Amino acid sequence: MKHLAGILTLILLYGCSSPSPELESLMKEHPDIQNELNTLSDSELSEVKLPSHLPFKPDTISSNVEKDAELHPRFAEVVYHIGSNANLTVATYFNRVEHINPDLPSSFQLKDGSIADMRMNQVDIRELVWSDKKRKLTYKISLEVVPQTNNPWTTEDMLKIADSMK
Repeated sequence: MKHLAGILTLILLYGCSSPSPELESLMKEHPDIQNELNTLSDSELSEVKLPSHLPFKPDTISSNVEKDAELHPRFAEVVYHIGSNANLTVATYFNRVEHINPDLPSSFQLKDGSIADMRMNQVDIRELVWSDKKRKLTYKISLEVVPQTNNPWTTEDMLKIADSMK
């Protein structure tokens, strides 16, 4: 019986620390992204979320991992590019929690119950930020278009992207 319990525990631990299906698929299709993201620990890699819904079909996809926690917050990001017209950046910040006031008009509740804050610092950039306080993670999606053009994506588009993240 102890042997069976041990095997079940290992299966649960491995299942909890594996990358999401979206991330696994992306890494299989893009070896350069796999090389970059594999610099993360297994536990960090399992925390990276990517959307299954994208607002456009990307031409190229890139990634970046910040490993030096002394200079910057540790993070991993994946950037979906459509020509030079727009970028969707999906970032996971490790060991960082944002305080988001749920009473502000720019706050929205995601399907998983998280409270997200819509930030539009510039006309051509929309950001949606939310945290998982228990796991000390912050997620941020940014949609950026060519400067001096109107961003065609709405708040609803941003929420749909965030709700599709696994």
